[in-house]
Amino acid sequence: MVLDYWFSVLGMDTIVGLTPSVNRTAMIYAARLGFEKVGTIPSYTTLGDVDDAVITVMTKKRYSDVRQSWAKGK
Repeated sequence: MVLDYWFSVLGMDTIVGLTPSVNRTAMIYAARLGFEKVGTIPSYTTLGDVDDAVITVMTKKRYSDVRQSWAKGK
């Protein structure tokens, strides 16, 4: 629902995420939603912790394709 809102109501074209690489659960969730891993920021600092951060991206087009595959049960 949040992705629908961002793309449909707010008119976003691209959503970029940064996730600490040690947060495997968040990385799995982003992948299941259809976010694509595009890179890593080494030694990224978040709230005093230093870890690599994984950059993920979801475009409006990709989201449309992902939604269609969800509707087909894939």
